[in-house]
Amino acid sequence: MKLKCTVRYRNDAKGLQYKAGDEFEVDAATRLYLMTDAPGCFEDVKVKAATAPKKNKAVRKPRVKK
Repeated sequence: MKLKCTVRYRNDAKGLQYKAGDEFEVDAATRLYLMTDAPGCFEDVKVKAATAPKKNKAVRKPRVKK
């Protein structure tokens, strides 16, 4: 899961420190802790789905021998 820090967050007891705008990967337990400890400081980042590359129109179709 990926989170984004919206404002500065610091937790000396857990050794966590994030600046506004930081995006980082967290496991489910850490996400639950951060969202419970400071719900206004973090938001989920939606991951875009991968798309297929555009077709190369410069490539010719193979010729079939008759």
